[in-house]
Parts: sequence; structure tokens; C-alpha cells
Amino acid sequence: GIGYDIELSKKIEERTGIKALTTATAVLNALKTLGIKVVSIATPYIEELNIEEKKFLEMNGFKVAKIKGLSIEVNTDIGKQPPEVAYRLAKEVNTPESQGIFISCTNFRTIEIIDPLEKDLGKPVISSNQATFWNALKELGIKERIEGYGILLRDYI
Repeated sequence: GIGYDIELSKKIEERTGIKALTTATAVLNALKTLGIKVVSIATPYIEELNIEEKKFLEMNGFKVAKIKGLSIEVNTDIGKQPPEVAYRLAKEVNTPESQGIFISCTNFRTIEIIDPLEKDLGKPVISSNQATFWNALKELGIKERIEGYGILLRDYI
């Protein structure tokens, strides 16, 4: 639900004494930073998880133009998917209305397709891992541009 990502980070920080960040928070921050208000979502998830993901983004002020999952139930099977699967799915969820694409799941191989997909679609692409990495770098004060992994790491670091 709304705010749970921040609550979870605080609990981790209290117990460990180390600053924490969730992927959900990182994705929200990335969408806001890129000015994306209408997003299409590609996931490897089953429909029940897609419904929850859509609700979470909508509760946080985003409009979901389209969401589609691969209905993979076993997490290890998600990790076995080649990056081309994420690429095709992202193209499939793209709509003229969407201002960007979010590819969800930290176990879904996406990093090598973000830049080519952005060039192909002409809009920003955010993945769970890329957003988390970007947000962690920002929290650490690291400002070095990273080429080849999308506009987020190239222009918003």
C-alpha cells in the first residue's frame, strides 16, 4: 500500500543503523524525476500481482495506461528468461498515451535492453534494478553519468 515502502526502509534503518532504500521507492522517484505521469508496465508476474502493482502506482498518483504480465509463478523461472522476452513485452505494453515504460521485477533480466528499447520506442524505460541502482547512487552523492543503460542513468544522475 501507499507509504509501505518508506515504512519498510525506516524499519531496516532502525534495526541496522544503515540507510535503506526499497525498489518501490526508487521506481516512484525515477518516474517522478523523468516527469512520467502515464506509464505502461511490463511484468513477469501473475495477474494478482499485476493488480496490486497497478493499484500501488495509481495510489501514488500515476496513471497506468496498460499492464501485462507473463504469468510466471516460480521466481527462478523469471530469472531464466532471456532479455529479449522483456524487450518484446515492453513493446507490447507501449501505448501512444504512455510517457514511459516500467519493466517490473528485480529478477527479470532487463539491463542490457533498456537503452535499445528507449531508442526503439522514443520514450524513457525504467526497470526495477536500474531505478534502484540510480537511486542508490543519488543517495551516495555519486554524480557520474553512466552510458548505455537508459536516460535515467545517463542524464539524471
